[in-house]
Amino acid sequence: MDLLLEYCIKSEAFLKCGCSWLENNYGIDVESANFDYYTEVVISKYLASAIENGNQIAMIVGLKWLHIRWALTFNQLKWAETIQ
Repeated sequence: MDLLLEYCIKSEAFLKCGCSWLENNYGIDVESANFDYYTEVVISKYLASAIENGNQIAMIVGLKWLHIRWALTFNQLKWAETIQ
């Protein structure tokens, strides 16, 4: 994660690429529930710690990470409402 944040500092294009990489490689998938979302929790805690230490890039990456996670949650809720 340290290396990812260092990469994201370089430019806006690298920031977008880094966020996409994080989503594509460590986002929630069908196996996540089997492991109690361990990877997602570890990443979230790391980003929260970096944000508390004043890392602005971690703030941007963290907001993108939350957006990905919340979008999935709301999509699941919306889907559940449609089948009831």
